[in-house]
Amino acid sequence: MLEGWRPGYIQRRMWLTTWMRFQNLHPEWSDVQRKRVVNRYTAPPDGPAPAPHSTGGAIDVMLVDLLGKRLDTRARSRRSTRALTPPPAGLSPEAERNRQVLREPCWARG
Repeated sequence: MLEGWRPGYIQRRMWLTTWMRFQNLHPEWSDVQRKRVVNRYTAPPDGPAPAPHSTGGAIDVMLVDLLGKRLDTRARSRRSTRALTPPPAGLSPEAERNRQVLREPCWARG
């Protein structure tokens, strides 16, 4: 599912799912430590500003080939998966090339 707008109840469910995942992975963490990490992966539903998807202020983009096969744009680390951020460590050469396609304006491709 690709989305540009996400209802608040789905954002809350996604955040809680991420919370539970880290709770299972690191039961020794305090709630403060866990919240800090969870908020890196999923925007908090109760933050000072609404999550970008909850306002329509963010979209998910997937690069595909002519047959609809998803092309690699992912980092080997989950810490950075955003295509328009500087390339994270562990990015494959193929993923870097594919991210470059997303970064350059369409008129620059000729």
